[in-house]
Amino acid sequence: MSTPTDDPRLTADEERRTAHDRFGGIKAGCTFFGWLSAMGMIVVITVVLATAGVGSGLVDQDTGGTGDVAADTSLSNDEIGWIGVGVVIAIVLVAYYAGGYVAGRMARFDGARQGVGVILWTIVVAIVIAVVGAVAGSDYNVLDDVVDSFSLPDLNDFSPEAIALIGGSVLAAIIGAIVGGLAGMRFHRRVDRAERVVV
Repeated sequence: MSTPTDDPRLTADEERRTAHDRFGGIKAGCTFFGWLSAMGMIVVITVVLATAGVGSGLVDQDTGGTGDVAADTSLSNDEIGWIGVGVVIAIVLVAYYAGGYVAGRMARFDGARQGVGVILWTIVVAIVIAVVGAVAGSDYNVLDDVVDSFSLPDLNDFSPEAIALIGGSVLAAIIGAIVGGLAGMRFHRRVDRAERVVV
C-alpha cells in the first residue's frame, strides 16, 4: 500500500510537508532522550572540570573549597563565586544544546519544539524531585547537595550571584535546547536536499 509520500505527482517540498503533517510536533520519546543526554553531559562536563580543578590545585580535594592555587591568587570570594556562576551557566548551555540536538535529530521535524520539549521534561523532573524532597525530608534534597558540593551561592537567598545563577541557567537551558533542536533538525534538511539532487 502506498503512502502519501510515495505519490509521484508530489514535489519534494510537498512530500516533506505531507510527512511533517503526519509526523511533526513535539515527540515525547525523542525529547525525553534529549533530556537524558543533557543530564549526562552536565555530569560528564562537571566531573571533568572538577577533576581538572583538583589536579591543578584550584580545588581542595579534601574540603571541596579553594585549593592552593586559588588561595594564592588575588581573587576575592565574590570574584570566585561569580566565576563559578559563569562556569555553571556555560555547562548548562552546552549540555542543553546537546540535549536539544539529540531530540531534534531523532524527531526530524520541528527542532525548536523538540528543544522546548527537553525543557518541559526538565520542569516535570524538577517538580517530581521537589515533591520527593518535601515528602521524604531534607536528606533527599538533591538541589541543596549540589549547591553545597560545588560551593555555589545559596539559592535560598537573593544575592546577586544566586539571582544570576538561577536566571542565567534557565536562559542558557532554553536557548541551548532550542538552538540544539534546530541544529539536529537541519541535518535532515540536508539529507532531503541531497536526495533531491540524486533523484
